[in-house]
Amino acid sequence: MHHLVEEFFLPTLRSIDRRLPTADAADIPRLLAPIPLSVWGLLTLGVPQELPNLRRLVPAMPPAELQRRWVGAAGEPLLQQSIAFVEATIRGHRRWGNRRPLPRVRILDHGCGWGRHLRLFYRFTPETGLFGVDTSPEILAIAREAGVRGQLERIPAMPETLPFEPPFDIIYAFSILTHLSEETHRAALAVWRRWIAPDGLLVVTVRPRAFWAMRPDEEARRNLSADHDSHGFAFSNRQAGGYGDASIAVRYMRRNWTEWRIMGIDAALSDQHQVLVFLRPA
Repeated sequence: MHHLVEEFFLPTLRSIDRRLPTADAADIPRLLAPIPLSVWGLLTLGVPQELPNLRRLVPAMPPAELQRRWVGAAGEPLLQQSIAFVEATIRGHRRWGNRRPLPRVRILDHGCGWGRHLRLFYRFTPETGLFGVDTSPEILAIAREAGVRGQLERIPAMPETLPFEPPFDIIYAFSILTHLSEETHRAALAVWRRWIAPDGLLVVTVRPRAFWAMRPDEEARRNLSADHDSHGFAFSNRQAGGYGDASIAVRYMRRNWTEWRIMGIDAALSDQHQVLVFLRPA
């Protein structure tokens, strides 16, 4: 058991655990309200044995090796990054979105993977309001097996539609545009535009120019940085189908993302190559 959970939150968690068997699914966020997101996050790493109902409720975490292979980190360091993104998204919704209470919003995670963010949003939003899509049937199977709440469906690499009814109050895409070519990322933006509510909020992450400084190949580093400087967009193709690494400048977004309006930008020092951009339909 984590020392913070044991010393400060165990009595509250015991009370929640006793009430869970008779709680309606829609009331779960209200029941969890006394615990902060940080503690809910710690529970996703492991629930104490003495809390059997919470153990059944909280999705299991996939093996650390899979976490690292999929997103490059695992355990508490990854949890800190994930919490920072979820908290920033919630702040953005309250400032620039429709401000609908979180228990009543519909949230779409585009590129949900094994549900690293969806499992955190479950602290605020019932599973009926949580939706996730990914291109990998294998990772979706892992998410379902782990007990990630919400509706999860597979999509193609360049979807023209989404498998859920619109509209969504919040659509977010963490580390998705960071890997897509111009053609592919514009296709994604077009789909999101059709599926988001008129007053909804889109949250994406983009890589800054500084990302290319990590490239070991000096010529590639120089050419990609030059592309970013001249076009506002640079892309290094690693796979077929428009998948690789990309950086996107704000001036490029303003010039090319004409169906969207940039509302704000945020950054987390724990993950400086994932810059958050908050957008509303134009």
